[in-house]
Amino acid sequence: MFFASAAILLIGCEKENTTIGRSNEPSPNIPSQITVKVGQTHNLGSTQSWTTSSAFVATVSGNGMVMGKHVGKCIASCPFGSCNVTVLATINLFRDPITQWGMSKSEVIAHEGNDYTETSSGNLAYTTGNSIAPNIGYLFQNGGLNSVLIPVLSNYKNEVIDHLSQRYRYIGVENNIYYFADGNSSSDATTAVQFSRYNSSYWQILYMRY
Repeated sequence: MFFASAAILLIGCEKENTTIGRSNEPSPNIPSQITVKVGQTHNLGSTQSWTTSSAFVATVSGNGMVMGKHVGKCIASCPFGSCNVTVLATINLFRDPITQWGMSKSEVIAHEGNDYTETSSGNLAYTTGNSIAPNIGYLFQNGGLNSVLIPVLSNYKNEVIDHLSQRYRYIGVENNIYYFADGNSSSDATTAVQFSRYNSSYWQILYMRY
């Protein structure tokens, strides 16, 4: 579904080793939660053996320095405790769609609201009120959410790439199609994204199950 060329680029990527550093220092005062933005850091103030539940969302260094990598949530842990880490975007061109694959139509409607148009094929179309990405389409197969389609104004191509890069790992571009995935390797990814030209006025973002 996601083109062999993109899959090849992901194969062989190894999970980041996120267990770093040991110290005999006293038990640190670890915050229960922190919030950082993509590209920003926060020092947890301890050089313990740290691990992160998702190196895709955030990494943690030997001195307890958390780095936001992609939008999401994870847990940074050491022998003395853990910290809930939330990573936020600095670029928000439009609201991110639902990408819980297999979700029923009624569940999507419960989340997105009743102001939709249902197509003859049973898909859902919403008007967003966002001038950059004015519409969103939820496509279903065998009763479950299968993909999402969002058209965006072509003038915002570079900004959309930046928007996607803060949420997904940029894989590469081929034949003017930009590829992204929500994991550091093929085994981690659940969502694939293609960004490609639709016509002279619009590009389109296609989200799908990886």
